[in-house]
Amino acid sequence: MKMINKLLAVLVFSTISLFMSSCASDPEPDDTGIQIPSRYEFTKILSGAPWNAGQQAIGMAVGSDETVYIADGSTLWQVKNGTVSIYLGPSHGTFDFRDVDIDNNGVIYIYDYYATGGRILTSSSEGTFSEHRNISNLIDPRHIGVIDANTIAITSREGLSIV
Repeated sequence: MKMINKLLAVLVFSTISLFMSSCASDPEPDDTGIQIPSRYEFTKILSGAPWNAGQQAIGMAVGSDETVYIADGSTLWQVKNGTVSIYLGPSHGTFDFRDVDIDNNGVIYIYDYYATGGRILTSSSEGTFSEHRNISNLIDPRHIGVIDANTIAITSREGLSIV
């Protein structure tokens, strides 16, 4: 069974490619007993991507099924089995996506700055969303981290907030 260790897996995206790292050696314990691989290999999983550096692709999350979601301003891209598609985009509404995360149940949480100055959307299927929480009271939110459905960590100019 293939498992993704979110602490050790690394995704790197350039202007037109997406790479995934994997452990290329058996993990060995460090001084604290934590198993750390001594070598990683990067595999190109996508070439010719539709986003570029000018589009500010700043948010990215990986689901347990290895689907990659990339927040890119007005579009939330989905990369699944090497195929790129629009998960949410201009045909679904007006957005300014800044970050994305996924909870343990596979629900996608998207930080959208557009309409209210800050809101968290949730989605469980392509093309659909609902407003989960308004965060317009925070000053310049940047990134989100979903702890559970009722607890989201958000970095902003004020520091780290739990909402």
